[in-house]
Amino acid sequence: MSGRKEVAMRYEIGKDFNTKDWFVYDNETNRNICWCGSEDEAKKVINNLKEEMIMKNLIPVPERVKENVKKYLERENLGELVDVMRASEHLMDSYLYHVIARKPNTSKLFHNGEWNYSCWTSWNETTQCLNYGHYNIKTEEDAREICAEFFHTVN
Repeated sequence: MSGRKEVAMRYEIGKDFNTKDWFVYDNETNRNICWCGSEDEAKKVINNLKEEMIMKNLIPVPERVKENVKKYLERENLGELVDVMRASEHLMDSYLYHVIARKPNTSKLFHNGEWNYSCWTSWNETTQCLNYGHYNIKTEEDAREICAEFFHTVN
């Protein structure tokens, strides 16, 4: 028999009433993933798991961020939003994003494709600023490659 105390949507901590041991339970796999010596230790495990999820981009970009970027692009006439991605796997960089947008390719000056893509390697959600733009990109895949080059990894 055990009692569970919810801490996060996917993960919960609980205490086994028989052994008095604490555990972390994964609701997605429906099993205990570790036993802990205290409730504080279990909370630390969950915090580490949350950080890992952010680092692996498993936590999606919040809708409010996408809406803020979309409004900015429209206001500055920079094109329509294609995607917003995290710019870093570091937890302290959770306010930084990469942005990809597109506009119809009317001039055919740089290429003959239907769209001109642009990407910016820094959208700062805190200051609502878009910086480090790359323009007249032929394909969305090329824009994604540029963003990938500037993705900050933690070593």
